[in-house]
Amino acid sequence: GRIIFASPMENLPLSKQFKVGVDLEDGGSLSLIAFADDGLEQGVAVGVERSDARLKASVGQVEVPDAPALFKNAGINVDGSLEFVIEIGAAGGAQAPYVAFRTPDAAKVIWDSRDAVAPLSPGQGLRWGVDLRRASLTGLVVTELEDPSDKVDDDDPAVPTDFSVADLLETARKATTRFNRLAIPNSEIKSIKTWKAESYTWAKLVYAVTKEDGQVAEGFIFLACHYHGAFLGCHSKDASDPSEPGTSAVDSERL
Repeated sequence: GRIIFASPMENLPLSKQFKVGVDLEDGGSLSLIAFADDGLEQGVAVGVERSDARLKASVGQVEVPDAPALFKNAGINVDGSLEFVIEIGAAGGAQAPYVAFRTPDAAKVIWDSRDAVAPLSPGQGLRWGVDLRRASLTGLVVTELEDPSDKVDDDDPAVPTDFSVADLLETARKATTRFNRLAIPNSEIKSIKTWKAESYTWAKLVYAVTKEDGQVAEGFIFLACHYHGAFLGCHSKDASDPSEPGTSAVDSERL
């Protein structure tokens, strides 16, 4: 059967690690599917299968070469219950996502699609899920990868600052960089708005993504920036500051 996560994957950051535990019968398989439509089709599939008692691993149409040896060398018992981490990251824009198999503690890379010859397809949607065939899922833990630039330094809180026009331009540039790295694949920037508040200079980046049915949906990213020493550091925010120009009582929803 299939497990489809209730929330689409627009929640940032898009890069995630899935710690998977699974028992595979002979002929059984587990596929983690990302960037798919609501039926988990047209996405990026990464998973494992047991065929003729031999373990295989694949990403999209690419089979991981020498998967049993790679998993064994990482300390994973390929003949019994499997436990490992699948990492899926999205650079955003037109860049393809990457997929990596890691050890259960995520400390060691077993295989990374960025080392393969063929790039991955970016997929056609926003859904995550798991497809199981003759397999029992014994564990699934999802962890969002922290972006160090998003971490708020409690020892360096924002203080009122006289931000300049150059600071607004730098905030817009950082927002564009964040879009290229974290926005949903195949999306396009629609607008960037910056403004000054008491403690931060803000950016709201609005982008659009075309779904498989041809409908266009919008998403947005908020950044609050202030100085950490000599550098303007930016942190993602779930909501804007009340001082945002043009803010209405009901703002547009996320994708």
